[in-house]
Amino acid sequence: MDINEFLTFEVTGITNTILEYTRNHYIVAYANLLVKSAAEENYDVIEGCIKRLLEWYECRIEEIRVDKYIYNKAQHEKGVQLLREALEQVKCKNK
Repeated sequence: MDINEFLTFEVTGITNTILEYTRNHYIVAYANLLVKSAAEENYDVIEGCIKRLLEWYECRIEEIRVDKYIYNKAQHEKGVQLLREALEQVKCKNK
């Protein structure tokens, strides 16, 4: 998937999954900024948001995997994978 497909089809789903899980104001701000930057095609900001969201996810994904109250684990796993792929794509776009 290229970065434009990610921005068009995946950003809203990923950010909604994140926003459903956390109330961390920084993460909420990064998720909202990712949506805004995707609409504006601001690739520098998109890259920064993705990096920050991935850093947060990497600290939380094990917690998510074992929490019996989280019903959408597969969506979080998909989100992490898509963010990783998108980060590589946006890095190429920013070169």
